[in-house]
Amino acid sequence: MTLDLVKRNRKEWIDALRGLAMFLVVFGHALDVYPKPDYFLFTSPLRMPLFFAISAYLLNDTKTLKQFLINLVRGFIVPWMILGMARVVIMISFKGGSYLWEGFLRLLTGEDLWFMPCYLIAVILHFIIRKYLKKDVWITLASFACFLLGLVLHRKGFLSHTIINQALTVQPFFLIGYLFRRKESLFLQMRWSSIALAGSLYLALFVLATKVFPSTLIDIHLIKYYNIPLCLFLSFLGVWTLFSATAKADFKSWTLSFIGQNTLVIYIWSGGAITILTKLFSLIGWTLPINGWTALLLTVCTCLLCGISSVLLTNYVPWAVGRRK
Repeated sequence: MTLDLVKRNRKEWIDALRGLAMFLVVFGHALDVYPKPDYFLFTSPLRMPLFFAISAYLLNDTKTLKQFLINLVRGFIVPWMILGMARVVIMISFKGGSYLWEGFLRLLTGEDLWFMPCYLIAVILHFIIRKYLKKDVWITLASFACFLLGLVLHRKGFLSHTIINQALTVQPFFLIGYLFRRKESLFLQMRWSSIALAGSLYLALFVLATKVFPSTLIDIHLIKYYNIPLCLFLSFLGVWTLFSATAKADFKSWTLSFIGQNTLVIYIWSGGAITILTKLFSLIGWTLPINGWTALLLTVCTCLLCGISSVLLTNYVPWAVGRRK
């Protein structure tokens, strides 16, 4: 297959959407250093659900389970271990040699980078559901059944020390991407006024939620949902609106696409990069104001630094980032 054909078949809008999701996540990490505004309240129904939905949209369930697992090892597990352990080795310089084993265990259990083990378990479960249930109605029911099971186990304190409950409760977010892919041609025929109406409804429900449930947010990692029906509806509505708008507009952005194509490196290394950049700014005497603009600057610099690192790894050791030459 020629490169031109690959480019024609690639949906650039999905790269841009993934880049947007990654940017929102890194910006949230950068804001951890500064006062947290309503940004977290507004984006909590979107940031992580968007990642899971995009993964489901891109997942190929025509492969055998064996092929799927082999690709998962090559494209996800190997990079996760290599990039994660590189992060641990850097932390040893701050915490001492004894941190090697502790850091490795934290990596596996999700105490650090919780998304990685959660995604691994969740995507395998989602693949099995899609592969063997096949019909949309059964896939939908199974996804919500997993959510309820994870919620019950979490509240009972069973398996709470693992990441399994989180992997169960994120199944409805995978469902969003799957259903959009299944009905994509239908959604693309919708008028812009309908998409705008959906976006307006999301904003209205968000405002309502902040009034009825003040200072609360959705935390997928900690399985916190202040009102389950409202939270799930907000996520479905917000993610669907973003999918529909970017797909219908065939939105392209070189910057967001660059971030979207290098999310693995950016996610795993962004926390360390933010810490290094913050200390570097302090060492050179560059005093930055404590506000959202500073967090934005940190986000841009972090994405650029990690993105360049990803390009270098892709060129010289592509298997380390789950790619081929």
